[in-house]
Amino acid sequence: MQSHIRSAAFMTAGEIAVANHLRGKAARKKPANPPAQIGARQAGLDTGSWKRLSKGHTPVERKLDLHGMTAQAAFMRLHEFLRSAYSEGVRCVEIVTGLGSGPEGGVLRRELPFWLGRDDLGRMVLAVTHTHEANRGAVRILIKKRRSAHRTGR
Repeated sequence: MQSHIRSAAFMTAGEIAVANHLRGKAARKKPANPPAQIGARQAGLDTGSWKRLSKGHTPVERKLDLHGMTAQAAFMRLHEFLRSAYSEGVRCVEIVTGLGSGPEGGVLRRELPFWLGRDDLGRMVLAVTHTHEANRGAVRILIKKRRSAHRTGR
């Protein structure tokens, strides 16, 4: 039986990071950061912005559909998508994971809060909520405003 796992010597730095992340999940290690709280208002977010986001009144500027992807591919695509949106000043995005099949739901849906809680992604995320009470297969993310590299007065 031939293995489709690439040797670390032939992997990019991003692939190694994802493999290490997923390997840690398989070993059921306690995550370094708590998972993102979907549907909970975060500190630093004003009431009006939270109400608009949670009621679906914040316009979605970009959408990412992760259906059919492996966990590794989905994580890499999510990372790239959020970094791009953050750097371009996008404020609200929608991520579709789908519900998954089986009693426990889909892998992507279960892993998304952990991915969003990581330092590299969590620093960009202001709040996360489901798109609709009846649809747990998609979330809306309010992205933090990008800090200017040339701040005055500092």
